[in-house]
Amino acid sequence: MNETPAGGRPGGAPGAPPGAPPGPMVWIVIPAWNGCRDTVECLASLRRLTWPRQHVLVVDNGSADGTADVLAARFPAVEVLRLERNLGFTGGCNLGLRYAFGGGADYVLLLNNDTVVHPDVVGELLSGASAWPRQGLFSPLILYHADPDVVWYGGGQVDLTSGLTAHAFDGSSRPPLGPFRTQWANGCACLISRRAYETLGGLDPAYFASYEDVDLSLRARRSGMDAVVVPAARVWHKVSVSWRGQGQFYFYTVRNRLYFVRKFSGPGAALWWSLRLGAGALAYAAGAGLRRRSAEAKMYLFTLGGVLAFLSGSRGRAPEWVYRWGRI
Repeated sequence: MNETPAGGRPGGAPGAPPGAPPGPMVWIVIPAWNGCRDTVECLASLRRLTWPRQHVLVVDNGSADGTADVLAARFPAVEVLRLERNLGFTGGCNLGLRYAFGGGADYVLLLNNDTVVHPDVVGELLSGASAWPRQGLFSPLILYHADPDVVWYGGGQVDLTSGLTAHAFDGSSRPPLGPFRTQWANGCACLISRRAYETLGGLDPAYFASYEDVDLSLRARRSGMDAVVVPAARVWHKVSVSWRGQGQFYFYTVRNRLYFVRKFSGPGAALWWSLRLGAGALAYAAGAGLRRRSAEAKMYLFTLGGVLAFLSGSRGRAPEWVYRWGRI
């Protein structure tokens, strides 16, 4: 695997010049797989950050659209790690976390490339983290990029026995004004301290993409930490842009949901939900096929594929057919 810095400081460790402002050093780690235009817009918003001690690292997950070259030319202060292949959200984040904390970061803000941020987002997250009584994972309020006054994520809920997740305050009601505890912090934008990273060890690479943030939050809570939402910190998200096809979404979501259930509720619960989801997907796919609703049938077939992949022990990156035929 090639990990070549492009742009930024050689070796990846930003220097601290004499007279540098006080406060924690925050690295912003952005995993990117294609989506060059979104990454450019994200980085443009980061140029307006008010927090003085920050360094931006993009982990280019084997993009085929020239992302690394474009970023090196347009954002010379941004550091880019070029990877030869797509290691997924988990692999890209884990490399970035290791690189950032090895380079002197006190905190890392994991950030999706399909977001734009408020200029005060880092300062507000740090303020929330410093005032919170326990270590934890700290997410901002995340709003829809296409509807910037509507909340997409204001906290997360999860049922351990089924693996079903939900967002709190997602447009239906207003979240509290101050920081509050939630069941899981969102990996779309999540501040992680050095101590939390050293305790938790990063994301579980078995997920590749989807459910890794719920898993990290559960492990944090079981280690005596909290998952926290800081509403004063704000990010706008282009929801689901990172999925290059709905087939990929259904495959990863179902397979990883079952893996999550097995991990936190045991093999019996995972087998029960595998049988239930698999039988339902097969029946619905057949029904949709008879009604000549090909897109709907395809959706259920990818769901069934996720179930079968889990049962066969498949983890990490999905098989190539998911990417080849995953557009619905």
